[in-house]
Amino acid sequence: MDLKKKPFKLVSQDRVTKKGVVAGSLEEVRHKARALFNLGAEDFQIVLEEDGTEVVDDDYLLYLDNNTKLMVLRANSQWAPSFPAVDETDCPGTERSYNPIKILQKLVRSPGSIALLSEEELDVVSSFTEHHNIGIPQSEVEYLIEACQRELEQKKRIKDALDLVDLYQRAKQSDIHP
Repeated sequence: MDLKKKPFKLVSQDRVTKKGVVAGSLEEVRHKARALFNLGAEDFQIVLEEDGTEVVDDDYLLYLDNNTKLMVLRANSQWAPSFPAVDETDCPGTERSYNPIKILQKLVRSPGSIALLSEEELDVVSSFTEHHNIGIPQSEVEYLIEACQRELEQKKRIKDALDLVDLYQRAKQSDIHP
């Protein structure tokens, strides 16, 4: 490997697509990102995945550590932080205020985690209306919102069924022990 080249990890804005590249200049990173992410003539920026800092020159790029994650940020898009590794349920004593964008980002990365969401989280996402330009494709956001609505309805049906069984059991117990 050329000593002036370094490995980087290119990630899509939604953090779903990841590609490893080796480059010795910002222009080389941009050229590889354009090809790997099918950007054609589309305008885009290269930013640090961790905090959104734009990489604007070779000196800074080559100063970065090996395997630094660089996000390919499409034009007219804004960088958004990734979903935190610590869930609110892991922090006792913290007030619960669910961020629908963070929940949606989590679902993009791990769709199966929808089953683990609380009714409150599902409700927050189900009623989320300001979902334009949040860094997730609009069609995917709409699909996830609908999926959360279905999951919330399913949880409510299950809860109602369990309440009915409990009511039935209590009524049967009162018939046995008058």
